[in-house]
Amino acid sequence: IQNASSLLKNLIVEENIGENGRGIMVKYSDVNIYNSIVRNNNEGNSAGGIYCHNSNFIGDNLEIYNNSGSIGGAGILIDNNVQNTRSVTIKNSKIFDNVSGTGGGGLGLNNSNVLLENTVIYNNTGYNAGGGIKTNGTYSNTTINNCTIANNLSTTTPHTSNIGNSDYDTELLIITNSIIYHQSLDNWGFDTPTLLEIEYTFANSFYDIYEFDGSGNLYGNPLFVDSDNGDNHLSDHSLCIG
Repeated sequence: IQNASSLLKNLIVEENIGENGRGIMVKYSDVNIYNSIVRNNNEGNSAGGIYCHNSNFIGDNLEIYNNSGSIGGAGILIDNNVQNTRSVTIKNSKIFDNVSGTGGGGLGLNNSNVLLENTVIYNNTGYNAGGGIKTNGTYSNTTINNCTIANNLSTTTPHTSNIGNSDYDTELLIITNSIIYHQSLDNWGFDTPTLLEIEYTFANSFYDIYEFDGSGNLYGNPLFVDSDNGDNHLSDHSLCIG
């Protein structure tokens, strides 16, 4: 999809091979995708599932899984080189079991204004800087609200499992009312200065975030029902629900 305004819904996009978005590629466009599955898209040069470049994008009720890419954002890659002029929203979605050859197994964000809301990102793998989400670029502003980001894996040392960044200058990361958890690894891996606003969020630890202090945060084990098998609902005994 290039230089267009498009609405896509009720799709299954699978088993494609190509470069830069072998599932769906969006460039210089305004695109909404609803109620769709993007899975098993492999090989190529960048994003396995969805590649979005210099575009406004809304993804609602998506399942993005079992995609692979050699360069960041195997599930979804948001890639902008225009300063703060594009808006991206991903909500009510699941991003899981994607594998990236670099960082951001689930989601890669380059110079992007992104809102993640009511979304679960889990069991993704990246080589470095955030197995779940990797942000990158001077103009990256990421807001995460009511999300669960859990048990993602970065395979290099230090093993920063869920959220990381690299390169360029200061970025802004806002997290509210969310769960950021890994059963054995550090959540965070910030190579460059990051402005953090994290409130009312549950994590297994915050100690590895430098110069950070937020209100209403808790840490420990959120007690998922069966995270090993992808069930990240909270058990009745979880501190996250009282």
